[in-house]
Amino acid sequence: MGIPFWPQGKEYPKDESSNEMFLMCQINFEEVPHLEPFPKKGILQLFFSKDNWYSEDVKVIFHKGATLSMPSEINFPFLTPEIYDESPSQYLLKIDFEKAIDKGSWEDVNFKKIESHFNIPEQQEDQFEEYMWDMHGGGGSKISGYGNFTQGDPRDYQTDKTNHIHLLQLDSNTKHMMFGDVGVAHLFIDKEHLKNGDLEKAWFYWDCC
Repeated sequence: MGIPFWPQGKEYPKDESSNEMFLMCQINFEEVPHLEPFPKKGILQLFFSKDNWYSEDVKVIFHKGATLSMPSEINFPFLTPEIYDESPSQYLLKIDFEKAIDKGSWEDVNFKKIESHFNIPEQQEDQFEEYMWDMHGGGGSKISGYGNFTQGDPRDYQTDKTNHIHLLQLDSNTKHMMFGDVGVAHLFIDKEHLKNGDLEKAWFYWDCC
């Protein structure tokens, strides 16, 4: 949300109906703890269509190199309050990142690889499921780590994307941000694209209850 960093003279993102989009999220990698193979510098942005973001009419922008030193546009007359009417949030929110160990999410395709090691008696399955949701839900907004899914990990059935990395997760909270019905928004990216700094090749996915 809010005013994006946008180099003067560069074409601003527009949706499939040729309308200007609004900034949903902006991350300056120079201001967050570094994780390999994520970039040390650069500004990642996620733009949404004001009318059709839920149909995944979104754009991923990554500013890097000399672009970061360019003067930024300060005049965005189209970013009026009405553009955020159907947005998941009407608030300007800040995410404070800290490096941590992710306990995993049992809906994440990578976490599922260890399921075969579990041997749970049938009479304890309900208790086990409750434990997994409590300890391995994967919730929260974060860079990298395991994803939290309400309808399943899309990499589980898109076999060409099984090895794609979880780039970003934006999680609903009942007070300030809501993706549909307590949904979760994700960005995924191919490992090689991430290593090469081609973050604009990331793809968006969101799901809800």
